[in-house]
Amino acid sequence: MYYLGIDHHKRYSQVAVVDEKGTVRANGKITNEKKAFTLLKEYYKEPYRAVIEAGRNWGMMYDLLEELDIKTV
Repeated sequence: MYYLGIDHHKRYSQVAVVDEKGTVRANGKITNEKKAFTLLKEYYKEPYRAVIEAGRNWGMMYDLLEELDIKTV
């Protein structure tokens, strides 16, 4: 399982991908488009849990993650 930490902004997000051992597998900016998060999910091919920084647009990111079957905590 991988964990996503998402610092959500208007056009992009800073995303950290961490495995179960706490090793950071990726850390960088990606666009807030479904395609970008789909590619991220396909690359690691394991279940995800995500946490989103609560801000103005958190609902949009929550909906996008739900579409991709990435559960939030």
